[in-house]
Amino acid sequence: MELLELVCNDQLNPKRVATTNGGEYHSPCPGCGGKDRFIIWPAKNRYLCRQCRKTGDVIQYLRDFRGYSFQEACCKANVESKPGRSSFINRNRNTGFTPLKLGLSDPQWLLKAIKFIDESHHSLLTNSEALALVKNRGFSLDSIQKFKIGWNPIFLSVEWLAETPKRKIWLPRGIVIPSFRDESLQKIKIRRTDWTPEDEFPKYLEIRGSVSAPSTYTITQGNPIIIVESELDAMLVQQEAGDICNPVALGGVSKKPDEYLHSILLKAPLILFSLDYDEAGMKAFAWWKKQYKALSIWVTPFEKSIGDAFLKGLDVKTWISLGIEKFLNPEQH
Repeated sequence: MELLELVCNDQLNPKRVATTNGGEYHSPCPGCGGKDRFIIWPAKNRYLCRQCRKTGDVIQYLRDFRGYSFQEACCKANVESKPGRSSFINRNRNTGFTPLKLGLSDPQWLLKAIKFIDESHHSLLTNSEALALVKNRGFSLDSIQKFKIGWNPIFLSVEWLAETPKRKIWLPRGIVIPSFRDESLQKIKIRRTDWTPEDEFPKYLEIRGSVSAPSTYTITQGNPIIIVESELDAMLVQQEAGDICNPVALGGVSKKPDEYLHSILLKAPLILFSLDYDEAGMKAFAWWKKQYKALSIWVTPFEKSIGDAFLKGLDVKTWISLGIEKFLNPEQH
C-alpha cells in the first residue's frame, strides 16, 4: 500500500510542492492538525510532521493515526511482519497523547472569510434550489440561519493570506459549512456538489487558513458528548437533540482532539463514539478508547452515518437517549 494513497483516503488533500527526492507533498497533519506541516515523500513511502515531529512509514502511519496494532497495520499494508520489529517500535515510540493548543486564524484571513460566509449565507437564502438541497438533508430554516450555512455557486480562487509568494485559496462550488467557537470563526468547509467517487480531490474541502480542530457546538456542562465525523451531522444532532447532548464533529476520521476539546472530554460523564460505520471508523475507536475511559461506541442502527440514517427515518433524539440510558444506567439493561 502506498502512503500517499492513505493520506488521500483520510481526506487530507496533499499538494505536490516539490520534485526533489522523487516528489514531495504537503498536507495538514492527521494527528496534530498542523497546516501544511505534514510532509510525504511517496518515492520513499515516508512522512514527517514538522509540528508534532511524528515520522515513519506506512506501518507507522496506520499505528499513529488509525489506531492499528502492529500486526493489523502489516496486514493492511500487505507487508510481512518481521520478528522483533513490533517490540522495537513499541520501545521507541511515544504512546502518550499530548493535545495541541491551537491558536486563532490569521486576522487577514478571518476578515475575508467572514465576508465570504455572509455572502454565501445570503446566496443560500435567496437561491430556492440550493436552499431545498440543504433542507432535504433535514435542516430547518432556523438551523440554517443559526449555523450560517451557505452556498457558493461558482468556483473561486482567492488570496486571503498574506504570504510571500501568495498562494491561491480554492473555494469550490457547494454547501459552505462554517464552524465557530465562542462565537469566533474557526474554520470553513465546503461540501462539493460536483464531487464524484472518481474525483482525486475530497468531497469535503477544508479551506486553507482554517484552524484545523474539531468543531464544538453548544457545550452544556454535565451533558454527555457524542462524537461524529462530519460537521453537518453534528449540526443535525444539535438541531434534534442539543438539549440532551453536546455534539462534536472531528472533521475527519483521523483527527484528534485539541487542548480545548481534550479538557472537555476528560470531564464528560459519557462520550458516545459515533463515527461513520466503516473500517476506518472502527479502527479509530481503538485509539479513542485508550484515551477516554468514559467513551463507548454507539453507531446508528442502519446506514453508516447519522445524517444518512436520519433521512431513512431515524429518530435521532430517541436513539441518543437510548445510548445515554444504556451506558449511564447499565444495571437497568
